[in-house]
Amino acid sequence: MSSATCPNPQVIDNARYGPDAMEIYKLGRTLRRDSQDLYEAYIMSYHIEDPKIEGLIWEVLREQRKNELNMHEEPTWSATVLPDEEAAKYMLKSPCGARKAKKRVSFFEEC
Repeated sequence: MSSATCPNPQVIDNARYGPDAMEIYKLGRTLRRDSQDLYEAYIMSYHIEDPKIEGLIWEVLREQRKNELNMHEEPTWSATVLPDEEAAKYMLKSPCGARKAKKRVSFFEEC
């Protein structure tokens, strides 16, 4: 997880855990996802745009470890705010309006 200072004064806490972190994952816009399949754990990492504050990027981690009986435990969730310079890497480069508009083509001719 990143140890970052809070880049936005609207965010009081720059770290969330458990259900709060899962809520950011569920409601926010996913910009990137990554996974690690280790012998003792599965770790999923998501970079999520905050659902309420545009441009605020969270790094959300979902970690599921194995216990001594080789059974998977309940997953743990955590989220931290990325600093502006790191968050800029995950923002979309081109706005949606930059795409070329496609023309509708009709193959029927009028008589």
